[in-house]
Amino acid sequence: MEMKLSTSEREELRKLQKNLCGSSDYARVTCLLMLDKGHTPSAVSGCLGIDAALKKHPDAPVIYIISDNARYYHNRDLREWAEGRK
Repeated sequence: MEMKLSTSEREELRKLQKNLCGSSDYARVTCLLMLDKGHTPSAVSGCLGIDAALKKHPDAPVIYIISDNARYYHNRDLREWAEGRK
């Protein structure tokens, strides 16, 4: 998966990230910047705690990860990765 932001978009997101430190929106901006840097959806999902939940509850028939309706959660590659899990 490739996500490339323009230089101006990246700069704006970095400014926003600094201003959002400590808020729930901080994670959203950070994930977008991680995808832009070339991190895989697996790496990003690890940051979101999905892998930890799967390890903690390996026998659970379903694991619900509750998230807001942020755009990066709707990423096709991230959805495909999640579908391959429990």
